[in-house]
Amino acid sequence: MFHTPEDLAEISARSRGDLEQVQFAVLLRALAETRRTCVLEIRRRRLFKRIAIEAGTPVACESNLAHERFGSFLLRAGRLNETEYATSLSATITRGVPLGEILVERKLLTLDEVFRYLQQCLGKQLLDGFTWSDGEFALLNEPMTVPAPLKVKVHQLIVTGLTRFAPQDQVDGVVMTLIGRELALHPAPAVAVDELRLDGCSSKICQVLGSSQHSLSEIAARAEHPIEEVARSVYALGMVGLLVTADELERIEQPGVITQPIPQIRFVPGSDTTQDEVMRLFLAHRRLDAFDLLGLDDSATSADVERAYATFSQRFAPWNYEAGPLAVVAEQARELFLAGSRGYAELADDERRASLRQRRRRATASAAAATTGPGRIRTDLLDSEAQHKKG
Repeated sequence: MFHTPEDLAEISARSRGDLEQVQFAVLLRALAETRRTCVLEIRRRRLFKRIAIEAGTPVACESNLAHERFGSFLLRAGRLNETEYATSLSATITRGVPLGEILVERKLLTLDEVFRYLQQCLGKQLLDGFTWSDGEFALLNEPMTVPAPLKVKVHQLIVTGLTRFAPQDQVDGVVMTLIGRELALHPAPAVAVDELRLDGCSSKICQVLGSSQHSLSEIAARAEHPIEEVARSVYALGMVGLLVTADELERIEQPGVITQPIPQIRFVPGSDTTQDEVMRLFLAHRRLDAFDLLGLDDSATSADVERAYATFSQRFAPWNYEAGPLAVVAEQARELFLAGSRGYAELADDERRASLRQRRRRATASAAAATTGPGRIRTDLLDSEAQHKKG
């Protein structure tokens, strides 16, 4: 049976559990619709993924599978050859900067391409989670370092993941409970039908249910698609909250029960900067401290901080980003504006500014000392080829 808002709130409040009882798709939806910020960790034997969730949206994923790393993704996609990948990876390790910055610096990819491929790589990492039918999960409140936060449309991800990758026994287990029941479209889902890219079968099912309720057998007859495909689409649409049973529909439509979708906030770009400038700073800003973000030396005074923040906030103010060619980087500009506000709050306080100055100088000294001693690369990535050769 499909999950109610109360079910999702209870799941989101958990600290850990079993993926056989709470599927990966349900976890993602529960976190999205309660807008929780946490780290979702899933484990299955030696495999693990750590997914950073910000206000319900996955923004990054770490995995111990070597083939899920960004460089390996670009290699498989044909955007890098072996030599380009090896030399760029070496530069990344030596200099301690993300691979994307190295690729842009070497003109192997543009900033737009780096961001687009990072999103695709994150999508691939997350879609793999839909194939996990067993394992454990934990919802951790500890922070996860995210150099360049990305944005994933959670409900679209769930629909795609379930229609393409969900184990058949999961689909059958839910669909069997729907036999003999009337189904309907949710009157106020968290995401509207027209906000999703649906395949032909799913679109047809939504059309069939657009005017009246129907049983599963009636839907299959009207959808004009194979019954297996119809069952999988019904499962996906129900799990994402677009379909409900007639009983649940009556509860939703009772007086006093108000269900509204989460409002979508739209931000707009300014005209005094370029798309590349926004993307370049966005991809790097979480590795920058407040001094670096606002473009200040650590000897800056309070007056210097105020002037720098005034310029920064004017440059990335989201209310100036309404239309025009830079609309594609609206969310990135908003993230930078908020980061700048946090940076100003830190530097405007004399004690916090002095503390940050001391940390910067200690870090510089530690980095200088580290370059004079021996070192080796440590990794816990699971590289199947390396393990096979070792065995």
